[in-house]
Formats: sequence, C-alpha cells, structure tokens
Amino acid sequence: MMGIRFEQVFKAFNNEPVLQNLNLEIPSGSFFAILGPSGSGKTTLLRLIAGFEQPDKGRIFADDTDITELPPHERHVNTVFQHYALFPHLNVFDNVAYGLMLRGIHQDIIREKVITTLEKVHLSRYASKFISQLSGGQQQRVALARALINQPDVLLLDEPLAALDFKLREKMLIELVELQDELRTTFVYVTHDQLEALTVADYMAIMNAHGQVEQVGTPMEIYEFPITVFVAQFVGTTNILYGTVVQEGGKKQLSIAELGTFTIPMHEQEEISWLSEGAAVVMSLRPEKIEMSLRKLDVYPNCIQGTIEGLMYHGRSTQYNIRVLPNLVMRVFRQHEEHSMRDVVTYDDIVYLHWHTDSVVLFQE
Repeated sequence: MMGIRFEQVFKAFNNEPVLQNLNLEIPSGSFFAILGPSGSGKTTLLRLIAGFEQPDKGRIFADDTDITELPPHERHVNTVFQHYALFPHLNVFDNVAYGLMLRGIHQDIIREKVITTLEKVHLSRYASKFISQLSGGQQQRVALARALINQPDVLLLDEPLAALDFKLREKMLIELVELQDELRTTFVYVTHDQLEALTVADYMAIMNAHGQVEQVGTPMEIYEFPITVFVAQFVGTTNILYGTVVQEGGKKQLSIAELGTFTIPMHEQEEISWLSEGAAVVMSLRPEKIEMSLRKLDVYPNCIQGTIEGLMYHGRSTQYNIRVLPNLVMRVFRQHEEHSMRDVVTYDDIVYLHWHTDSVVLFQE
C-alpha cells in the first residue's frame, strides 16, 4: 500500500493550464475516486501519478518519497485504461502473464502467479480463451488481472467501466469494491459518473473545469455537506435558490423574493460569520429532502406552493418538476417505498412542498 501526495502541482498543455496549483492527498490503502467534468484534468492527474507526464511545477510524493522525476517502471504503479489495451492475438493467460514474461521471470512462477490472479478476478476457466471470445465485463477483468499481477502499491483506473452497459457496470462496481477490500491496494478511480464515484469510494475529490480541487471527503460528506455551489450541483441533483438574510424575532431568516421567509439552521447561525443581516446567500435543497403533498402540513417549518408541470417515472422513484414562480422550477424526488397509489399527484395539480430546516445547505453568494 502507498499513499500519494500532490504539492502545488501545475500542468499545462500548449500554454493552456490543465491542473492549477493542485494540493491533494490520497490515503494509503483507500479506494479514492476523482470526479469532475470533461476537461477538469482527471486523466492528466493519473498520468502524473503513473509517470507518463511530468508536472511543470510542484512535487509528487509516494508516502514520503519524492517520485516527481522517477520513471514509470520504478513507481510500483499500474494502470487499467478505459479501452483495456489487451492483445487480441494472445489468450487470457498470456495477456495476464505478459508483463512477467518481459521481466524474464521463471515459467513456473509465472504460471503460479497467473492462476492465482485469475482466481481473484473469477476468470480461471477462461485462461485459454482469446480476447474476442470474451464479454465486455470479462475483458475488463483481464485488464484488472494484468495490472494486479505485478502487485502494484497503487492501481490507477481511468474510467474502466465506461464501455459497459448499465447492469454490467453495477455488477463490476461491486466486484471492484470487494477486490480492493481484499487486496487493500490503493485504488485511484477516475470517472465523470457521480453514481460510480459515490458507490465505490472511501474518499473522493471533486475537480472543477479549471483543474482545481473543490472538495475532498467521504461520499456522504460531499453529498450531504458540499462546501461550494459547484459541488452541490455537480454531485447529484439539487434545487438552488437565492436569498437575503433578515432578522425576524431575534432569529436570522432567509428571505427569498416572491416566495417568502424561511428558517436557517441554528448551528449555521452560530458558526458562519458571513450570515449577517443583508448578506446574499445561496440555498441548496436536495429533491429527495422535500415532502410533497396535496395539502399543507403544519409539522414542517418551511412550505411553498407550486403546480406540477412535469414528471418522470424512474421505477424506484418519480421526479416531479414543480413550477413555484414564473422563472423557477423545483425538482422533487418521491421514493416508491411501497406498492401504493395513495395521494397520487399528476400534471397541473397544485401541491405543497415542505422541508425541515436542517435539510438545506447555505453558501455565500
């Protein structure tokens, strides 16, 4: 196992910055996901760890060892690429054994290592198959086995499931988590898919389009407590509303034009210095934290009224688009926890949207 640390790393291509003064620590033995939009520098970050690229400025460390200028073959790092890069003229056994054969390792040792590695990825009975005879998921396992047989301290995965269909992707995510848990190798997993990152990661870093890290934390921390509007909007779905802090009855409230005044969490009133009267504030409210009903519910401190103008049935849930102002539509997720048609709502129904005070996250505008 090995941890990776970036210190003030800057990288540009053709004078266009890709990573800007990047500071990032990847804990040893973790399943660490890097999530961001296209062009945020995710793959460049992996290539810097692998040694395929050199930073223009800054240093990269493996634990306490400076590896910035170390060649790739001396880094104890292996990569699983998006397109696997398997050899079609070799069978599964020889694809996995290829790296060991290049190093001149004895055939008996190679055979033992290949058999053991194929067992870990559930491919033992496919050893004699050629790549063209395998499914997409099986090819992905071959690529994993070929990387793992060298017993790397860090395994880099660059969108390895992008070519798989949804059901197979779900299955492979579970297998990746189980494999990492068994091996305790540091996995660095690059993706633009939010669900993948939230599913597999112990920790994750969210990168913006300027090659900067917006937030690092556990999936729960990042989803429930984003620290910027970008993170709140990029990870999952959220409703964004703009308001102003006002004082009412000795308490701070959030006034949103044309909608009314809403409560602010007490702990935020006490801890956030910029929540002063008159401050411009952005509020994030996740769709699943909103209770929608055909009548007003007095048990909730916050409520607004709107009209259903769209709905999308997803099986496990339905997304409703609620017009609350001429220029504002709010999204609500209703989970289907039981087989019930009670309180059915549909297009053009007038509904009430309720939420608890602690369900919101506030940002300085």
